[in-house]
Amino acid sequence: MHRAPIDLAKETGRWTIWRRSRLNAYCQQAVPTRASGTPSWGTIRDRWAQAFIEMENNGNPESTLTYSTTVTEAIFKAAILAMPATHKPASAADAAHIHYLASQMYAGPAMPAQLPGQTAQAYVAACQAAMSAWVTHPINAILGVIHGDVRRTKAEGFIIFDFRIHDPISGQDWNAGAGGFVPSANPAARNQTSSLSGYVRLDGAVTMCVDNPFNVNCYVMHECGHARFLYHFKTGGGGAADPVQTAHHHDLDQEPAGCAGCTRSRRPTIPA
Repeated sequence: MHRAPIDLAKETGRWTIWRRSRLNAYCQQAVPTRASGTPSWGTIRDRWAQAFIEMENNGNPESTLTYSTTVTEAIFKAAILAMPATHKPASAADAAHIHYLASQMYAGPAMPAQLPGQTAQAYVAACQAAMSAWVTHPINAILGVIHGDVRRTKAEGFIIFDFRIHDPISGQDWNAGAGGFVPSANPAARNQTSSLSGYVRLDGAVTMCVDNPFNVNCYVMHECGHARFLYHFKTGGGGAADPVQTAHHHDLDQEPAGCAGCTRSRRPTIPA
């Protein structure tokens, strides 16, 4: 005798699983040069919601740290000197050779004077390269200092260090008639800073660079999104026609808005 199969399951709706997160602390080392300025925490909160993540404290940092208070000269020097020899800058032989400035990460020797035959732009580029190389590992050491300070009272959440590699620098133009160097007329050689991409370390410790030109709200979402295991918008390097792109890793309507680098993805829903 043949019997029709019995439907033992019925979908009556769908549950959406949300996560909660928090931003323990934000430390901005210097006034940003990026056009988007300081993060808009309300905008960032709303974007987290698109990934089904609810930010506590209405998305605002639980504390906003003053860099010079959190990372004093003594603390900075101790952190650099404690670095392993493989990562410590060669010039940081002792405390006297570490030249702390609260406004920047670079603490190596003063940049050499510009040479008579050196263009202003070439001089600026050489200084930028030297200072960027010096800070490569110290950034992590100072992020560790800030992380350790925050974790004494806050057990879980994002800790964002928005650092500056170096203060603005300018080159000069050689003018024999004037008897030497004069301020450069080249805008690309005046008041220049250096930029690095941000990244995330263990336990929600995140770096950003105040001189990175990306939209700051996308920048925060991108770097913090790594700590919440969200996908990149694209996993390939090409355009929409690139066969390795995975467009479903992101809300597609964000790319035209200039958020192609933002890391946000919708969580899957589960049948009720």
